Amino acid sequence: LGDNPTYIASKYFNFSYFNINSLFESPRRLSTELTSNLAYIFSKLFFGNPILINIGFQSIAFIGILALLRELSPHQRKWMLVFLLLPSFTIWTSLAGKEAIAVFALGFLSAFLIKSTKKLNFPNFITVVSGIIIFLFKAQFLPSLLFMYGAIFAGHKIKQRAFLIFFVGLLTILAIYVQKDRIEQLSKSIEINFSRNI
Repeated sequence: LGDNPTYIASKYFNFSYFNINSLFESPRRLSTELTSNLAYIFSKLFFGNPILINIGFQSIAFIGILALLRELSPHQRKWMLVFLLLPSFTIWTSLAGKEAIAVFALGFLSAFLIKSTKKLNFPNFITVVSGIIIFLFKAQFLPSLLFMYGAIFAGHKIKQRAFLIFFVGLLTILAIYVQKDRIEQLSKSIEINFSRNI
């Protein structure tokens, strides 16, 4: 599944990308190196046992999920657990790979957003670290996360909630309209990956 065999077989600890320039020049490459290095550490701790290495990554994802569930009410947790038990989620987050680390970060960022809906909070250390992880591993998630935090922040400051909802919806539609050509171009590039040559 994916790069799982590659990470399981990691036999080295690479320092070549541990510099500030790589953070901005090649975040995807850096995330791969970080994941490989973490797999190497688990390999040493668990004597190269692939099952235990996968469990190590699964534990990382579980910590993030736990952070999220702690911020939900018992009723909300029941609905969340339905989504967490879907095969597409449970399989990818239980293997040695980037997804487990991304789920860890998303769990803490989601918990932070939920806290902010109740009382406006500013990011703490773990939230900032989670944001950096998402930047490295799943940068495409950042605009949505920042948009949600901006909407929550505005919701605490603006009394007219109906106007805020209307404004946010209008802003979203406007952003899609402005970027419609870019979105169409990206959709066509994705379509190529699913097309077959007959």
